[in-house]
Amino acid sequence: MVSFRKGKRHQRVLYLHLQMKGYDAEDAEMSGITVETDQMEISGLNKKGKEDGSMKNILKQAAMSILLVALVCSFCVTPAMAATEFIGETKENSTVVSDESAELAASSGWVKKSSGRFEYYSKAGKVTKKLVKKNGFFRYYLKKNGKWKAQKKVWVTISHNQYYANAKGKVTTIYYGASKKAKRYSGGKWKYVKNDTLRLANGNMYYFSANGIRQTKHSWYKINDNRHVLVGEKGSDTVDYLLKKDGGAWKCYVSTKKGWDKFRSKWAQAYGKIYYFDATGKASRIYYVESMKCYEYKNGKYVMWRNTTKYIGKYLLYFGSDGVRVTKSGWYKISSDKEIYVNSQGVVTDSRTPVKETTGHSATGWYTIKLSNGSTKQVYGYFDYDAENTIIRQLNAYRKANGLNELTRSQSLVDSARVRAYECSYSFSHTRPDGTRCFTASSEMNGENIAAGYPSADAAMTAWKNSPGHDANMKFSLFSKIGVGVFVAVSSDNCGYKYYYVQNFGI
Repeated sequence: MVSFRKGKRHQRVLYLHLQMKGYDAEDAEMSGITVETDQMEISGLNKKGKEDGSMKNILKQAAMSILLVALVCSFCVTPAMAATEFIGETKENSTVVSDESAELAASSGWVKKSSGRFEYYSKAGKVTKKLVKKNGFFRYYLKKNGKWKAQKKVWVTISHNQYYANAKGKVTTIYYGASKKAKRYSGGKWKYVKNDTLRLANGNMYYFSANGIRQTKHSWYKINDNRHVLVGEKGSDTVDYLLKKDGGAWKCYVSTKKGWDKFRSKWAQAYGKIYYFDATGKASRIYYVESMKCYEYKNGKYVMWRNTTKYIGKYLLYFGSDGVRVTKSGWYKISSDKEIYVNSQGVVTDSRTPVKETTGHSATGWYTIKLSNGSTKQVYGYFDYDAENTIIRQLNAYRKANGLNELTRSQSLVDSARVRAYECSYSFSHTRPDGTRCFTASSEMNGENIAAGYPSADAAMTAWKNSPGHDANMKFSLFSKIGVGVFVAVSSDNCGYKYYYVQNFGI
């Protein structure tokens, strides 16, 4: 029989190993193991350690060796060793310190003790930091000048976990790296961070979803109706932007390691809306992409735009009387003294002051015509404003009946049409008397119809409709502007038709 003194478990294992090698108790004593023995014999091994050379005894000895190995394995785990947890990684990427032999550590690192406290061992094997639970809270200490000092308003990272000590030195926030969850102490109890943000040790902000797990996917996340966050905009898994309703107005903030900065004088898009944040950081304009409506922040609330133009990003858009963005191309009157043009992409590309309709006719006078040889001629007559107005009204009615947009009077084209009307009294042609093409009369002109000799505007319009080429001009879908000139020659009428009609078209 072999007995062991209390507290010598590792010695017991070594002694059994010595027995297997053929040593007796005396040899064990020389090795520093204290044992008590009686006479014994175990499968061919006597107390003197002499071998029995028979094959039978050899087989018995082998069988007993296997049994003893099994016994050794069953004795190898001690309660102290089982309680040790390695929870840190040092710069050397090594934490091999055990709970009972930290002083023998080959490298520095954090160790969780069986008592539940955490200790940091320097390369010299000394404890220089510790995280200790006191009165229900962990507290973080550093050893300076031989004294332990509690750390406040600071993070400490142990392995994948992060602990924050508040202004009183209590750890009130813990982030668990393995599960990507965090909890905070608030209102007298610990709660997991859910559907909220949390700034961690590196200074970055992170979002934790309703299940408490930190989100890493690039996306907007809704915390509530008045608070949204954007994760991963800058290529990482951090919260980069916060969209928040404050005092009735939406505001945007940019996350920095020092806190939140206001997002100012910039455009941003989120949740199917395009926001403009002004110099104060307030969203002064919000455009809803799906409904194509836009709102402006005024007097503490958002008001819909109607019958006005506003910039969304770099594009000037027109919003009709119902507040919906206008996308059909054409000229639109937005006030008594302003018209705008919307192109086929729904963008405002031009504006003008509408030409007021003039009635009656101009005073009779002399009008000078330039000739190709450099000389001039004059014609005496007047412009019939009523006839001009009649032609424009009939033209727009004709286009509308054919499913086309109405044309808007352009002052530039009115001026060129009147010049061309009295020029036709000298030379009835699309070539001007000075030898240039008719289009030189106005940079806006893209088409021209002329007529002469008809006693009324009605007759002139009928003649144009009955002429395929002239009719095509009046029904050309891309035209949006019109200018009409009607000149009545009283004397010095070179062509002799008296009545001269001109339509100038513009796109």
